[in-house]
Amino acid sequence: MNVWVCRAGRGGQWAAAFESRGVIALGWMTPDLTGLSREAIVPLVAKTVGRGHPAKATVPAGMLWRFINEITIDDFVLTPIGATREILIGRVKGPYEFHQQALVGDCHHYRRVEWEGRRSRDLLSQNTLYSLGSISTLFTFQGAEAAVQTLLAS
Repeated sequence: MNVWVCRAGRGGQWAAAFESRGVIALGWMTPDLTGLSREAIVPLVAKTVGRGHPAKATVPAGMLWRFINEITIDDFVLTPIGATREILIGRVKGPYEFHQQALVGDCHHYRRVEWEGRRSRDLLSQNTLYSLGSISTLFTFQGAEAAVQTLLAS
């Protein structure tokens, strides 16, 4: 079982849009990245972050590459919602999609998700909550499978 955390903007500001539209999404305006290597994505991302410096674009380029190439259909997704202390839990149901016109916030990179609902973050252990506190937009963490099982059992 693969589990990903995909943030929905600061504090989960776009979580309701993720939920209502049945998606997860990443920003960083770039063209369609289908089929590109991680190395090819870096200069495209560098145009929108870090004033064109590739060194400042490697982390977001890596997240985009993972979003496109490592997330698979039926992987679990967790999206924290800061304002309500809830977590959206769902399963990926579609391949990578690029939309020139943003569907959510300033995001142009999407995957379809079937949301199973919202759960309280208070159900999770303190160590899991620390892991969810990562500043990355897209990541996975040790103990993620146990977190999903806990959330689904509630």
